[in-house]
Amino acid sequence: MKIQDWVFKEAYGKYSLDLGDSNAPCLRISDFNLNDYDAPLEYGRNVGTLNLTNLVAQLYQRSPNEVGISHGSQEAMYLLYRTILTTGDHVITFSPGWEQAWEVPNLIGCRVTKLEYNDDYSFNIEKIIQEITPFTKLIVINSPCNPTGKILSEFQKKQLIELVEARGILLLVDEEYLTNLSNSLVNNSLNVISVSSLSKVYGAPGLRIGWMCGSESIITKAMSYKHHTTISNSILCEEIAISILKNRKNYMEKYNKLLSDGYEILKTWGESHKNKIRIIEPQGTPFAWIEFINNTDSLMISRKLLNEKAILVMPAEVFGKCNGIRLTFARKPSELYQGLRGLSECF
Repeated sequence: MKIQDWVFKEAYGKYSLDLGDSNAPCLRISDFNLNDYDAPLEYGRNVGTLNLTNLVAQLYQRSPNEVGISHGSQEAMYLLYRTILTTGDHVITFSPGWEQAWEVPNLIGCRVTKLEYNDDYSFNIEKIIQEITPFTKLIVINSPCNPTGKILSEFQKKQLIELVEARGILLLVDEEYLTNLSNSLVNNSLNVISVSSLSKVYGAPGLRIGWMCGSESIITKAMSYKHHTTISNSILCEEIAISILKNRKNYMEKYNKLLSDGYEILKTWGESHKNKIRIIEPQGTPFAWIEFINNTDSLMISRKLLNEKAILVMPAEVFGKCNGIRLTFARKPSELYQGLRGLSECF
């Protein structure tokens, strides 16, 4: 099952409690005084307003010329795929993961290798090394990972950087859940491109503001292709994005408290079901991967939870797997307790 079929067709309008979306609780339009924004509703700049590109560049401690603002990080990745890859290229990525990492390269005519994680859902860099061919153009990694919650170790980062530099390969890193982007892998090599956005950590997926950061030549080429997609971003959304990033410290404090409090609740709940489930400890994500021990039908459980309890989670099947769910715990305690009670009654 494709994730869009689950979210926008089967589940849409049927749930009142969302433990499925992989972001912090969503901000509201009323959180912002729209009277504060007075600018002509023009096209703006294809790479983003100067104020916004400067703020994003500061997150990475890079030049604004190495940043391009996109319609969410998904468009950033799409623009990069379209301008980096050509028919016959080889792409390596991991599954379970975000299907765009293999679907779009497939459409371009690339050969895609989807690798399995280790038994503990950690990355296996040796598998990447074994799959490298003379046609390998791009490696796509998501760290912290959606949906497993795992991160690359420092040693694995070193391995990857040495690999891509030695073989002339590009490394595209989805760093949506990295809260300190000065630690981004993009700062380790010219062969690395980072993408992120305001959607997950900040709870503003509806703004559709994302970005890419990398060498100026790669960013310039990718953002030029934006003329064939969205041309530019919404001026209003970019102004709200500026407001969010200027108040980044406050958003981070709220986010980190949601993570620490929510995971404690989830861990306690998990202990009472340890004969049925295994919670993969998240490393900086607002969600956890929950694995059913006895080959339980995770899509059936997710449907039962949706239809009987009006609670949304993400079944493993939308990530190309089975026997698991992704559950977001960065929620108000009352909501999380309610969701976990409902889940307990469905398996």
